[in-house]
Amino acid sequence: MEDFIEIIFYVVILALSGIGSLLKNKKKQQQTQAPTTIFTENQYAPDVFDEVKEQTEVHSTQEPNVEENELIRMLREAAAAAEAQQREKEALEQQQKALQEEQVRRKIEEENVRKAETIRAQRAAERAKQQAEPQKIESEVVEGENSSVFGLNLSDVDEARRAFVASEIFNKKYC
Repeated sequence: MEDFIEIIFYVVILALSGIGSLLKNKKKQQQTQAPTTIFTENQYAPDVFDEVKEQTEVHSTQEPNVEENELIRMLREAAAAAEAQQREKEALEQQQKALQEEQVRRKIEEENVRKAETIRAQRAAERAKQQAEPQKIESEVVEGENSSVFGLNLSDVDEARRAFVASEIFNKKYC
């Protein structure tokens, strides 16, 4: 896009320089060709000669000024067009930058939402696990109570050892 704008700018500059050189050549040709007016010296009409001379001078001085003014105007228009293109380019870049920032912001928000959902799921799994552990122990106790006459839980080695020691003491005292 930038290359295209630069090419257009250079073409405009070349066109303006070409027009300027044509105008300069035309001006030189007009200066080299003296106005060919045939004057007869008449003592009764000296004012006419002066009047024609003034008109040619005014015409010759106005025409290059008009051409130069036109060239300057064209250069100013080209510069204004280039500035307008630059402003458009900057505005487009700002829009693209804002769009990219918006996309980045959305991605960050989506990532935060995903992280929050993952954390919620992990917490829910931990709660379910914690709730399942007491229920598991309670079910083991209930099963142990059903298998044991005295309500002993023999699932643990320490508990079994205590039960054995207690039974030996009971047997020595009472048997």
